[in-house]
Amino acid sequence: MEASEAKIDIINGSCHCKKVAFKVKVDLTKMSRNLCNCSICSKRRHAVFFSNPSKFEIVQGKEELSDYSFGTNNCHHYFCKTCGCSTHISGENPNLGGAYICVVVAAIDDFTPEQLDSFPVNYADGLNNTWTAPPKYTKYL
Repeated sequence: MEASEAKIDIINGSCHCKKVAFKVKVDLTKMSRNLCNCSICSKRRHAVFFSNPSKFEIVQGKEELSDYSFGTNNCHHYFCKTCGCSTHISGENPNLGGAYICVVVAAIDDFTPEQLDSFPVNYADGLNNTWTAPPKYTKYL
């Protein structure tokens, strides 16, 4: 397979207690872990990857999800009501191409440690609303 050839896979994820499960179609050749320093991401310290909402599906436990929004209520941070684990974020931002889903990497059940280690890491300076540039300090993320 050539480096530019897409490799679309359906990957599965869930919360810790397995009451919430989802699947998402991803191009593994473009996979990356994204870390942000905005007020909530720096507290949660979780990596995410972006997806189109049409490629993401809750397959179990939609009623088990709770939603946290703050500020402009532009983003919805979903987590399991029982175990508290985050699964994804949904939102809309023209600077990010419109509607999006951020899938919490740690919620993916199908990735091996070797795969996780191989994905490049991108940083966003969400604290200063500079989403396409890395923040000055990144090691703590």
